Amino acid sequence: MSRGVFIRGTGTVLLRGPGDAERLAPRLAEAVAPIEIPGNRVRMVHRIEEVAFLAAADALAGGGRAFPVGEAGTGIVLGIDEGIDDIKADHWRAVLAEGPLGASPLHFPFTAPNAVTAQLTIFLDLRGETATVCGGTLSGAEAIGLAAASVRDGRCDSILAGGATSIGRTLARGIESACGGQAGEPRDGAGILLLEAEGADDAAAEILGYGEGRGAGRVAAAVSRCLAEAKSGPGRLSGAVCAGGDPREIAAGVRDAGFKGAFSLAPSADMHSAAFPMTVAGVLREPAPAEGAFLVVAADRLGGAASLLVRRGGAT
Repeated sequence: MSRGVFIRGTGTVLLRGPGDAERLAPRLAEAVAPIEIPGNRVRMVHRIEEVAFLAAADALAGGGRAFPVGEAGTGIVLGIDEGIDDIKADHWRAVLAEGPLGASPLHFPFTAPNAVTAQLTIFLDLRGETATVCGGTLSGAEAIGLAAASVRDGRCDSILAGGATSIGRTLARGIESACGGQAGEPRDGAGILLLEAEGADDAAAEILGYGEGRGAGRVAAAVSRCLAEAKSGPGRLSGAVCAGGDPREIAAGVRDAGFKGAFSLAPSADMHSAAFPMTVAGVLREPAPAEGAFLVVAADRLGGAASLLVRRGGAT
């Protein structure tokens, strides 16, 4: 069984400073209203929960879906990875400093990556296939690839897919050191797409292919596998976007795969596991060219690369 996979809604949240955090509060209060029980507030412990929930709620709303969902056919695949590293660091720092009294029963569950995904299934009442991906900065891309396969194969009729990250001061200092003084500012973000099966005539876009590559020539391999799955050639692409990694390596890789069009760098490429889905959503919001699909490509420091081919306009 093979079905078309369409993007019905997108949700993105990006926080880079105190002002962004202040503007988040009223948006979050409005979003949780449908799931709050009179007299009982929805409680979120960490910022990564907030940005992930809000991005998921926006994706559902953009696809015309109300929540709580309450349907067995709707699931979620979420890339988390380093988004919880600050939580783990703060938790164990307190344990080392204070012993058992420093262990927080509220914080400890969030040292496990799947805690955020589990929270979203509860808040949104998602009863379909659920998974958490911890694949480094490519985890958001891998989540989309897994989710698209789930819809294409008929395991889910609709599914939320993307990534969320929270880069607090502890992790930001480590990044700054590893990158020679670059990318050291704390930041939070999430990008989530609502994918549904064929028949979505009003979809924002169709996912045509997904591919991964490792080792030498990883970018070209990821692009080639993506195009092969889509049964498409590089000449049909309207553009390619780097969603993370070395832009020079990625530009060379997509050229090696035969692409000759325009190449650009996404403004959210430093958002780690959230960067890939945020880039897809960002391109979909730009004015669309008359023809062609676009390619989103990313690489990580662990020797991997991922590529997604998307055509605007859905079922055409």
